[in-house]
Amino acid sequence: MDIIIIAAISDNLALGVKGGLPWDMPADRDFLTSHIQGKFQLMGRRSYEEIAATDYFTASFHAVLTSREGVSIRQGDTFSSIQQILDFASQRNERELIVLGGGSVYSQTIPLANKMILTEIHTEVDADTFFPEVNMSEWEVVKRESHQADHENPHDYDFVWYDRK
Repeated sequence: MDIIIIAAISDNLALGVKGGLPWDMPADRDFLTSHIQGKFQLMGRRSYEEIAATDYFTASFHAVLTSREGVSIRQGDTFSSIQQILDFASQRNERELIVLGGGSVYSQTIPLANKMILTEIHTEVDADTFFPEVNMSEWEVVKRESHQADHENPHDYDFVWYDRK
């Protein structure tokens, strides 16, 4: 099973601020949606709560990592460990497990992942949640699409696909 990290990060590795994104980048939102739609998705509770109000994050299953009891998950369930989620996905014969954050979940799953798809947003922003440091010598870029800022997307950005070496 492929374990695929998907994230949008700034040049200073910012992921989020106050439970939301520190930018509005419709191109990234569309890109993300196209890569996760209908797939088995793993995320932390706060990340799930952030996206639960939207309809564009449909999944075959939402696996939500949390220690809280009684959290209600649409199209999914809660788990108390990454290993429980991996075992469950394996039992379902999932081919891909999409990791959507937040920061703590990324820290726990990067050592297990064999692919990353990052939107690298070329700006530095204030944030309270950051993508973990990654030893990039363990990864190789297999594809990069560079884009200029435009009237909807205020920052230059790259979509970058990485495979673990």
